[in-house]
Amino acid sequence: MNLTPEPPSSKGFRARVESYRVGEGAINRVLFPTHVVRRSLADVAASDRSCFYLNLKLAGGCRIRQADHELALSPGRVGIFESEKEFALIHDGGPRLEVVSFLVPSQRLRERLPSSFRFSAACVSDDRLLGRLIVETARVLNADILQMSEEESVRLFDVLIELVAMSLSPRRYANITEADGLADAATLRLKRAIYERLREPGLAVGDVAGAVGISERYVHKLLQRLGLTFNM
Repeated sequence: MNLTPEPPSSKGFRARVESYRVGEGAINRVLFPTHVVRRSLADVAASDRSCFYLNLKLAGGCRIRQADHELALSPGRVGIFESEKEFALIHDGGPRLEVVSFLVPSQRLRERLPSSFRFSAACVSDDRLLGRLIVETARVLNADILQMSEEESVRLFDVLIELVAMSLSPRRYANITEADGLADAATLRLKRAIYERLREPGLAVGDVAGAVGISERYVHKLLQRLGLTFNM
């Protein structure tokens, strides 16, 4: 993607970029100092493909400006914006700045959205139903990408795209509990929550359900998918 960086006024620019292909998409880990990146109309015109950027902030803070929207990302928040419009990424929230940027081919997300859908930059981690699942899925993809097979990474990447699509299009909530992507992501978070609390005395279904952000009934349903029951 064509971008126009604006380096900081101080001398030197120590940064690190790691990129991993995931099917048609990619995971980009970036560690850098304070700076600004813009995508101009000239940059848009010079690009022969389009995508969505799904950014998970790991350290520091940044602001994402696109059209009439501005998102403020702090560690643990996930924002999405598109490459077909001008944007500015203002990385100025601390001495150490780190982000994981998931490059999602435009068609992969748009095919999951209504044809009439009009996209606006959004902070999808703020979604009251899906936000925590989106963050957890993004974290696992980033942390375990080198240990996953190609098939596993592509499947989990598809889960992430599905969750984001459901968050962006409220009409998809009608069948939310039946969505395979939601079930896969919720199961992933459920297993993590149980493992982290395994040694807590008196651990109950309600404790785990509250940590994941789902109902106790849905906890039992997800465990049944794994051939398990909750028995502490």
